[in-house]
Amino acid sequence: MTRTVALIASVVILAACSVGSDADRTRSVNASALYAYPFDDLEDWVSYSDAVVVATVTSVERIAPGPEEADAVARGEGVLVSRLVTIEVEQVLWHGSTQEVPPKLTFTTDGWVLRNFEEVPFGNSGEVRVEIGGQYLLALEAAGDFGTIRRGVLPIEPDGHVSSAGRTDEAAAQLDGLPLDEVAAKLISTEPKAVADANRHLDPEDRYREMVRMSRATPGG
Repeated sequence: MTRTVALIASVVILAACSVGSDADRTRSVNASALYAYPFDDLEDWVSYSDAVVVATVTSVERIAPGPEEADAVARGEGVLVSRLVTIEVEQVLWHGSTQEVPPKLTFTTDGWVLRNFEEVPFGNSGEVRVEIGGQYLLALEAAGDFGTIRRGVLPIEPDGHVSSAGRTDEAAAQLDGLPLDEVAAKLISTEPKAVADANRHLDPEDRYREMVRMSRATPGG
Protein backbone atom coordinates (compact mmCIF):
# COMPACT_ATOMS: atom_id res chain seq x y z
CA MET A 1 0.00 0.00 0.00
CA THR A 2 1.31 3.44 -0.92
CA ARG A 3 1.38 5.96 1.92
CA THR A 4 2.70 9.46 2.37
CA VAL A 5 2.99 11.61 5.48
CA ALA A 6 2.05 15.26 5.00
CA LEU A 7 4.12 18.27 5.96
CA ILE A 8 2.65 21.61 7.01
CA ALA A 9 5.02 23.49 4.74
CA SER A 10 8.14 22.90 2.69
CA VAL A 11 10.29 25.71 1.34
CA VAL A 12 12.88 24.94 -1.32
CA ILE A 13 16.36 26.35 -0.83
CA LEU A 14 17.47 27.00 -4.39
CA ALA A 15 21.21 26.80 -3.80
CA ALA A 16 22.63 23.49 -4.98
CA CYS A 17 25.01 21.65 -2.67
CA SER A 18 28.00 19.64 -3.82
CA VAL A 19 28.14 16.33 -1.96
CA GLY A 20 30.97 14.67 -3.87
CA SER A 21 33.85 15.23 -6.26
CA ASP A 22 31.65 15.34 -9.35
CA ALA A 23 29.34 18.28 -8.63
CA ASP A 24 27.45 17.86 -11.89
CA ARG A 25 26.27 14.41 -10.87
CA THR A 26 26.02 14.68 -7.10
CA ARG A 27 24.73 18.17 -6.33
CA SER A 28 21.40 18.25 -4.58
CA VAL A 29 18.68 20.68 -3.58
CA ASN A 30 17.47 20.68 0.01
CA ALA A 31 14.26 22.06 1.51
CA SER A 32 13.37 23.08 5.03
CA ALA A 33 10.11 21.79 6.42
CA LEU A 34 7.72 22.66 9.23
CA TYR A 35 6.26 19.42 10.56
CA ALA A 36 2.85 18.78 12.05
CA TYR A 37 4.07 16.88 15.13
CA PRO A 38 7.36 16.36 17.00
CA PHE A 39 9.61 13.41 16.20
CA ASP A 40 12.84 14.33 17.91
CA ASP A 41 13.55 11.77 20.65
CA LEU A 42 12.79 8.13 21.39
CA GLU A 43 9.71 9.06 23.41
CA ASP A 44 8.35 10.65 20.22
CA TRP A 45 9.29 7.53 18.23
CA VAL A 46 7.26 5.20 20.47
CA SER A 47 4.40 7.71 20.81
CA TYR A 48 3.79 8.69 17.19
CA SER A 49 5.00 5.59 15.38
CA ASP A 50 3.47 2.13 15.78
CA ALA A 51 6.40 -0.06 14.80
CA VAL A 52 10.13 0.26 14.18
CA VAL A 53 11.56 -2.18 11.67
CA VAL A 54 14.69 -3.17 9.80
CA ALA A 55 14.04 -3.14 6.07
CA THR A 56 15.88 -3.22 2.75
CA VAL A 57 14.92 -1.13 -0.27
CA THR A 58 14.24 -3.55 -3.12
CA SER A 59 12.84 -1.19 -5.74
CA VAL A 60 12.93 2.51 -6.58
CA GLU A 61 10.89 3.86 -9.49
CA ARG A 62 10.67 7.35 -10.91
CA ILE A 63 7.13 8.75 -10.95
CA ALA A 64 6.79 10.75 -14.15
CA PRO A 65 5.30 14.26 -13.84
CA GLY A 66 1.60 14.42 -14.69
CA PRO A 67 0.03 16.36 -17.55
CA GLU A 68 -0.70 19.26 -15.20
CA GLU A 69 3.08 19.78 -15.00
CA ALA A 70 3.53 20.01 -18.79
CA ASP A 71 4.17 23.78 -18.84
CA ALA A 72 6.78 23.59 -16.09
CA VAL A 73 8.48 20.63 -17.80
CA ALA A 74 8.61 22.64 -21.03
CA ARG A 75 10.28 25.49 -19.12
CA GLY A 76 12.72 23.02 -17.57
CA GLU A 77 12.32 24.39 -14.08
CA GLY A 78 10.57 23.81 -10.78
CA VAL A 79 8.95 20.37 -11.21
CA LEU A 80 9.21 17.98 -8.26
CA VAL A 81 9.63 14.36 -9.38
CA SER A 82 8.76 11.77 -6.73
CA ARG A 83 9.98 8.21 -6.31
CA LEU A 84 7.99 5.04 -5.62
CA VAL A 85 9.95 2.97 -3.12
CA THR A 86 9.37 -0.67 -2.14
CA ILE A 87 10.90 -2.13 1.02
CA GLU A 88 11.02 -5.65 2.42
CA VAL A 89 10.71 -5.86 6.19
CA GLU A 90 13.33 -8.16 7.68
CA GLN A 91 12.89 -7.61 11.41
CA VAL A 92 10.46 -5.85 13.75
CA LEU A 93 12.42 -4.29 16.62
CA TRP A 94 9.51 -2.62 18.40
CA HIS A 95 5.76 -2.89 17.96
CA GLY A 96 3.12 -0.75 19.64
CA SER A 97 0.12 -1.58 17.46
CA THR A 98 -2.26 -4.52 17.35
CA GLN A 99 -1.86 -4.60 13.56
CA GLU A 100 0.62 -7.01 12.07
CA VAL A 101 3.46 -5.39 10.13
CA PRO A 102 3.29 -6.48 6.48
CA PRO A 103 6.38 -8.09 4.92
CA LYS A 104 6.49 -5.52 2.12
CA LEU A 105 5.58 -1.81 1.92
CA THR A 106 5.46 0.66 -0.95
CA PHE A 107 5.51 4.43 -0.42
CA THR A 108 6.24 7.66 -2.25
CA THR A 109 9.11 9.91 -1.27
CA ASP A 110 11.19 12.80 -2.55
CA GLY A 111 13.13 12.25 -5.73
CA TRP A 112 14.37 15.13 -7.84
CA VAL A 113 13.58 18.71 -8.79
CA LEU A 114 13.86 19.91 -12.38
CA ARG A 115 16.38 22.77 -12.67
CA ASN A 116 17.58 24.05 -16.02
CA PHE A 117 16.22 20.90 -17.70
CA GLU A 118 18.17 18.60 -15.35
CA GLU A 119 16.70 16.46 -12.57
CA VAL A 120 18.69 17.25 -9.42
CA PRO A 121 18.29 15.10 -6.25
CA PHE A 122 15.83 16.77 -3.89
CA GLY A 123 14.97 16.20 -0.25
CA ASN A 124 14.16 17.83 3.08
CA SER A 125 17.04 18.80 5.33
CA GLY A 126 17.52 16.33 8.17
CA GLU A 127 15.80 13.46 6.36
CA VAL A 128 17.66 10.39 5.09
CA ARG A 129 17.38 9.68 1.37
CA VAL A 130 16.73 5.95 0.87
CA GLU A 131 18.38 4.19 -2.07
CA ILE A 132 17.92 0.79 -3.67
CA GLY A 133 19.83 -1.98 -1.90
CA GLY A 134 20.21 0.06 1.29
CA GLN A 135 19.20 -1.29 4.68
CA TYR A 136 17.42 1.09 7.02
CA LEU A 137 15.83 1.48 10.42
CA LEU A 138 12.31 2.77 9.73
CA ALA A 139 9.56 4.03 12.01
CA LEU A 140 6.09 3.14 10.74
CA GLU A 141 2.64 4.45 11.60
CA ALA A 142 -0.43 2.26 11.39
CA ALA A 143 -3.52 4.47 11.25
CA GLY A 144 -5.29 2.44 8.57
CA ASP A 145 -2.51 0.77 6.60
CA PHE A 146 1.12 0.92 7.62
CA GLY A 147 3.12 3.84 6.24
CA THR A 148 6.54 5.34 6.79
CA ILE A 149 7.36 8.41 8.88
CA ARG A 150 9.76 10.60 6.94
CA ARG A 151 11.87 11.61 9.92
CA GLY A 152 11.96 8.05 11.29
CA VAL A 153 14.59 6.72 8.88
CA LEU A 154 18.21 5.95 9.75
CA PRO A 155 20.70 3.93 7.67
CA ILE A 156 22.16 0.67 8.92
CA GLU A 157 25.85 0.18 8.21
CA PRO A 158 27.22 -3.08 6.72
CA ASP A 159 28.43 -4.09 10.21
CA GLY A 160 24.82 -3.99 11.47
CA HIS A 161 25.12 -0.78 13.49
CA VAL A 162 22.77 2.17 13.09
CA SER A 163 24.20 5.44 11.75
CA SER A 164 22.93 8.92 12.59
CA ALA A 165 23.79 9.94 9.01
CA GLY A 166 24.84 13.34 10.28
CA ARG A 167 21.48 14.08 11.88
CA THR A 168 21.59 16.10 15.08
CA ASP A 169 18.23 15.24 16.68
CA GLU A 170 18.21 13.44 20.02
CA ALA A 171 16.85 10.14 18.66
CA ALA A 172 19.60 9.88 16.03
CA ALA A 173 22.22 10.63 18.69
CA GLN A 174 20.77 7.99 21.04
CA LEU A 175 20.79 5.29 18.35
CA ASP A 176 24.02 6.19 16.57
CA GLY A 177 26.51 3.32 16.54
CA LEU A 178 24.23 0.84 18.30
CA PRO A 179 23.72 -2.76 17.15
CA LEU A 180 20.12 -3.70 16.40
CA ASP A 181 19.55 -5.66 19.62
CA GLU A 182 20.47 -2.58 21.66
CA VAL A 183 18.22 -0.41 19.50
CA ALA A 184 15.34 -2.79 20.21
CA ALA A 185 16.10 -2.71 23.96
CA LYS A 186 16.13 1.10 24.03
CA LEU A 187 12.80 1.32 22.21
CA ILE A 188 11.15 -1.33 24.37
CA SER A 189 12.30 0.41 27.57
CA THR A 190 11.00 3.82 26.44
CA GLU A 191 7.51 4.69 27.67
CA PRO A 192 5.20 6.42 25.15
CA LYS A 193 3.20 9.50 26.01
CA ALA A 194 0.01 8.24 27.65
CA VAL A 195 -2.46 10.23 25.51
CA ALA A 196 -0.71 9.23 22.29
CA ASP A 197 -0.61 5.59 23.36
CA ALA A 198 -4.35 5.64 24.11
CA ASN A 199 -5.11 7.01 20.63
CA ARG A 200 -3.21 4.67 18.32
CA HIS A 201 -6.27 4.46 16.08
CA LEU A 202 -5.45 8.04 15.06
CA ASP A 203 -2.68 9.06 12.69
CA PRO A 204 0.38 10.72 14.29
CA GLU A 205 -0.78 14.26 13.54
CA ASP A 206 -4.18 13.70 15.13
CA ARG A 207 -2.56 12.02 18.14
CA TYR A 208 -0.50 15.13 18.67
CA ARG A 209 -3.58 17.34 18.28
CA GLU A 210 -5.35 15.25 20.90
CA MET A 211 -2.41 15.69 23.25
CA VAL A 212 -2.51 19.45 22.76
CA ARG A 213 -6.27 19.48 23.29
CA MET A 214 -6.00 17.45 26.50
CA SER A 215 -3.19 19.67 27.76
CA ARG A 216 -5.29 22.79 27.22
CA ALA A 217 -8.29 21.19 28.90
CA THR A 218 -6.26 20.24 31.97
CA PRO A 219 -5.90 22.91 34.68
CA GLY A 220 -2.35 24.16 34.63
CA GLY A 221 -1.75 22.44 31.25
